[in-house]
Amino acid sequence: MTASRIIDTDYYVISDDFRLLDFNSNVAERYTGVKVGDLCYQATMKRNSPCPHCPIAGNSQSACPVYYDPFYMDWVEAIFAEIGEGKYAVTCRPANDDAVSIFKGLRLDDFNISNTILDEYNTDIIGMIGGYCEEGFPLYYVNEKMVELMGYNSIDDLKEGIDEKVVNTIHPDDLPQVTADLGDEYYPGMKYETTYRMPRKDGSWFWTVDRGQVVETEDGRLAIISACLDITKAHERAETKAQLEIARAASEAKSAFLFNMSHDIRTPMNAIIGYTELLKNNLNDRQLSEDYIGKIEIASEFLLSLLNNVLELSKIESGKALLDESPINLSSFSDIVHSMIASDIDAKNLTLNVNLNVQHATILADATKLKEVYLNVLSNAVKYTPSGGLINVEVTELPSEITGYAEYRVVIEDTGIGISKEFLPHIFDEFSREQNSTDSRIAGTGLGMPIVKKLIELMHGSIEVESSLGHGTRVTITVEHRIAPEQTITRTTADGNCDILSTFAGIRILLAEDNDLNAEIAQTILEDSGLKVERASDGIICVDMITKAPPGYYDLVMMDIQMPNMDGYKAAQVIRRLPDEDKSNIPIIAMTANAFEEDRQKAFSVGMNAHVSKPIRVDILKSTIESILSGSHQSNSCS
Repeated sequence: MTASRIIDTDYYVISDDFRLLDFNSNVAERYTGVKVGDLCYQATMKRNSPCPHCPIAGNSQSACPVYYDPFYMDWVEAIFAEIGEGKYAVTCRPANDDAVSIFKGLRLDDFNISNTILDEYNTDIIGMIGGYCEEGFPLYYVNEKMVELMGYNSIDDLKEGIDEKVVNTIHPDDLPQVTADLGDEYYPGMKYETTYRMPRKDGSWFWTVDRGQVVETEDGRLAIISACLDITKAHERAETKAQLEIARAASEAKSAFLFNMSHDIRTPMNAIIGYTELLKNNLNDRQLSEDYIGKIEIASEFLLSLLNNVLELSKIESGKALLDESPINLSSFSDIVHSMIASDIDAKNLTLNVNLNVQHATILADATKLKEVYLNVLSNAVKYTPSGGLINVEVTELPSEITGYAEYRVVIEDTGIGISKEFLPHIFDEFSREQNSTDSRIAGTGLGMPIVKKLIELMHGSIEVESSLGHGTRVTITVEHRIAPEQTITRTTADGNCDILSTFAGIRILLAEDNDLNAEIAQTILEDSGLKVERASDGIICVDMITKAPPGYYDLVMMDIQMPNMDGYKAAQVIRRLPDEDKSNIPIIAMTANAFEEDRQKAFSVGMNAHVSKPIRVDILKSTIESILSGSHQSNSCS
């Protein structure tokens, strides 16, 4: 397909009703039978209405439009001049061969690409390509610059390379966006701009901005004519800028996080170190020592909660968080949650009202994650409610569309200091706090509410927060839970209820732990409970001690995971393959700082019987040992 070029300039005069009043010889030669009095668009363009680009008809904002002329199968620059008495002089001449004027002429202000793009890149290579507005956009027009841009040898070479379909010049992954940019309706004069990857003959891809318009062809069909500019460098620069912006935002978030964490970690650490020093100096004063120990425990618990929040967020965002459902009695669950914040409520003389309006009190849910949700929200209510304030908790059961389920709506409302309307939209942003802990004197990482939201989403629930400064906060949580069977009995054991001193005194435990300090703590806890303890400093020694010991010598193995020479997972696997069944079936409890659910599942997969996370909680350790040795172990016992 070759385009015939305009050799000379056409000149004619028309009236404001589009009648030809005069024309030069070029027009007479080019348009056979043209005569004075003819409608210009009928005589020259074979149209039944004024041209889409005609400024006399009000179809163009430009006095010098560049448009695609189907008669010439090429781009034309038209100049209109009003000469008085309702007459216009019109000249038509070829547009710039390199397509720059065409690219600019497509009303640059309508598009996103700025003028600077034309100054920064080689605008001598703006390719022109056109396709009929039909399936696959069959090729209608292409110029030599497009051949050069796409790395072909000739127009025929390019036509063969794209199978004469313009759609084959668009990267498949970018086609949906291009289609969306073009829209569903094509009409003469329609303009568009889109960006996508185009292929070169050598198989490489480059980014192009495609600026074009729809024209009516000489045979009455519609076609899209595109001017394409290689903007690969600009696109790469934009991607780099975006990546730098993401990195900058991440760096700022990290800096803010480290700033908050530094202060919030130092606060309980200062208490631990300070009260430890005071304890050493007052060991003879039992009452004072017990007070210092209690404060050290409080600071330690808070320090652990900070670490757990960070780990929980990481686990959720990595997609590794799983729900471990078990029967929960809402009344008992409410009592447990209340007991964990009771001292803080009493210290501030707050009133906590809890109202359970439920038909099914026993549900199946992840007790640990549910507890974390409500403790976070209630802890915030306690923190930010002044002394003497009020906290109301309303639990309402609503019907569910899912058989066997019920919807539980929990509303937690306080008379606290409230949240500003500016900060409220950011309450679920990670590491975000309205005031830092220095200003508010309330420590925290800004991770509590983000974790709450992510956990609720994991449960397929919803959370809404309503608040204003000075008027308290109202948090509404809605989650659907499976109703537990009537015969289910929920085992809810309060802290400190698990006691193995009298029942299992004298049993022998093999403690596999490489860290001397951790080993001393665990050994002391176990021996104070009346148990006998022997220690192995790594997995190899642990396996060797079991192999050499008489059958039944060890009753239980407490296995650390991260040990030198042989880790706990490998040691457990070796033990389970021992030929002596008494030894291969010995109960093994993982006792490790690897506290994620996937760590727990991995421990079970290699044959361990239970999983206890560090730092060791005496009550949980005791209850786990009791359940293992009594043969009634459940994964959630005394947890």
